[in-house]
Amino acid sequence: MPTTQPSTTEFDKREDLGLMYAEFDLAMNRLGFIGSRLLPVISRADQSGKFPRVPIEQLLQNLDASRAPGSPYKRSTREWSNDDYATEEYGLEAPLDDRTLKRYDDVIDAELMEGEVLENALLQIYEKQVADLLFNATTFAGRTSAITNEWDDQANADPIGDVNTAINAIRLASGVKPNAVVMNDQVFRNVIRCDQVTNLVKYQGFMDARPGQISKAALAAVLNVDEVIVSEGIYNTKSPGETAVNADIWDDEYVLVARVATSSNMMERCIGRTFMWGEEGATAGGDMAVIAETYYEDSRRGNTIRRRTDWGLKMLQPECGYLLSNATT
Repeated sequence: MPTTQPSTTEFDKREDLGLMYAEFDLAMNRLGFIGSRLLPVISRADQSGKFPRVPIEQLLQNLDASRAPGSPYKRSTREWSNDDYATEEYGLEAPLDDRTLKRYDDVIDAELMEGEVLENALLQIYEKQVADLLFNATTFAGRTSAITNEWDDQANADPIGDVNTAINAIRLASGVKPNAVVMNDQVFRNVIRCDQVTNLVKYQGFMDARPGQISKAALAAVLNVDEVIVSEGIYNTKSPGETAVNADIWDDEYVLVARVATSSNMMERCIGRTFMWGEEGATAGGDMAVIAETYYEDSRRGNTIRRRTDWGLKMLQPECGYLLSNATT
């Protein structure tokens, strides 16, 4: 005699639902974030504090070192100044109902997915803050110039001349040469198609010089800097509940030439740093760390997951940066 199985119209487990299609790869998007490379993270035990700094005019003094016989040596003295930092807390939570988790546990690890969404949101906020600070003519007031022939003008663009203008300005203002040129992916794809760039690369003899096949390392060699840093991160410009409209986090109108820190030594001259409050030992090997927490709420029978962190952006030497505008038509 045939038997019947109970069923529910609310939820019926099916093998095909074990496959989930994600419309956006959050992990891949975070790989395109560059904020902590431009303003490297310094972890501090305190949420705020002071640190000593030696102004550039105190480092590059025009001194008289001559000495007459029997006379004392002239002395070099300098005045140190104080600077300060402060971090601000950022955090997000997501509730997870026990019943919902049990219904869909064969479809998706909801806690893992929600945690990734929260972490991406925090790191995206950080990335956007760095981009808004550095791709900003106000930040580099008096240290910005417009590109005459945009870098998507394949025949006439002069990226080498444009970058050289910035290199010379930084070198004279700070006493160091810049080590990086920063742009978004669209600008990078434009510049590697410029006739000026492809004509130079073809004589290097170490790689394919066809337009569009040039690497970041090859472009860095052409521009005479250590590194070309390219942002690939994007964000949704619309509020929750609205249809997504994605855009580049870093504007295609700007290119930044800069000296960025390559060590944790605070004496290293650079455009700036990210101060992170290393609360409870939070660390991410030089990147922005995010603390993961979970707590249970009996009233609604479910966990709430939380992601939080503390950071503060600090410009140290704007003289170590120069902003090129009008990069794209």
